Amino acid sequence: MKDHQELRDQIPALALGILEPDQTGSLQQHLAGCPTCQREFDAMLDIVGHLGYGAPDAQPPAGMRERIIRKVQPENHAGGLPKIGFWRRLTGWKPAFSFISLGLIVVLLVSNLLMWNQMRPATGEDFSTIRLFGTGAMHQASGLIVISPDGQYGTLVVSDLAPLPADQQYQLWLVRGDQRATGAVFTVAESGYGTIKVYSHDPLVSYDTFGITIEPFGGSPGPTGEKVLGSK
Repeated sequence: MKDHQELRDQIPALALGILEPDQTGSLQQHLAGCPTCQREFDAMLDIVGHLGYGAPDAQPPAGMRERIIRKVQPENHAGGLPKIGFWRRLTGWKPAFSFISLGLIVVLLVSNLLMWNQMRPATGEDFSTIRLFGTGAMHQASGLIVISPDGQYGTLVVSDLAPLPADQQYQLWLVRGDQRATGAVFTVAESGYGTIKVYSHDPLVSYDTFGITIEPFGGSPGPTGEKVLGSK
């Protein structure tokens, strides 16, 4: 029989609707008898509903509407753009843009944030998100900081960062003016992915920007290495 933590770890997958059918029953039964996990599941559903807000805006390239319509109705477009019904437009359209994989990673692992005892359920407020963009040799990397509705607590999720040698780690900096405080020191998996709780004496919403640098193992009092991620 699965223990409490193993079932708890499956909550994000259930909220996303991607949990294996043979695992769903046991988790739903657990939720019915565990108020703590049920609250986390309800909060996770709320996050899923707001997932799209963390995705970047994208402008479709010129002519995309015409190409989509021609694909849906390849015949009868010589005389201009055909009129198509809402249902056929909906079912025939294939998304040209997908949300970045980082968004799904956030939903799967933001449960780390929800597990904190200090975390309060949202009451009409939304989680805040801060996007981090790759720089220099790691321009392909990306990150997201999910901040609790009260602004006090956060979880950092990164992807496509290069794994570092054993004597180095990544360090998150919380920047206010010319002052920098450390928020986390971490490593990433071979896949370049990592999720980390962010610690701070002050509310995270009180900082101006956020950045990540490469530092010696264990972290540094201040930034000394190459900057690989930063917020705008």
